[in-house]
Amino acid sequence: IDPALLGELLKGFNDHYDDVKTPNDWIALDPNVVADHARDPFNNFQVPPNNQALYDFTRLWMDICHKEWAAKVPKKLPVYLIAGDQDPVGNFGEGIYQITNWLIDAGRKVKTKVYSGYRHEIHNEPPIRDEVEAGIIGFFADLI
Repeated sequence: IDPALLGELLKGFNDHYDDVKTPNDWIALDPNVVADHARDPFNNFQVPPNNQALYDFTRLWMDICHKEWAAKVPKKLPVYLIAGDQDPVGNFGEGIYQITNWLIDAGRKVKTKVYSGYRHEIHNEPPIRDEVEAGIIGFFADLI
């Protein structure tokens, strides 16, 4: 795949932030988390995915970005949505609330937690890492 195409897909992800130092600053507030992400060969956006991976991602995105998708979620499936309100992937919190509303409108049970001031990798941000983990564990523990 042409790296310029991937760059176009991620274009503007950093536009919302001040003091941007890397193309991946949208990932996290903590520069160590951003650096670790960049070093990980499975997360590194400097090494573009192949055409099939990009096609599959685009297809998935198209399949879930509409209200009708929520009705396809099994009614018995417990759903816990978490995100940072500064994550461009989730349209800065707006997307997670939209999906929550779609699921509720479709009669699904959903729990949602948005972490104020945080970006994409909420599970890796040192100040809230334990809270995010406890929320996930607590969600599943409540199912037992």
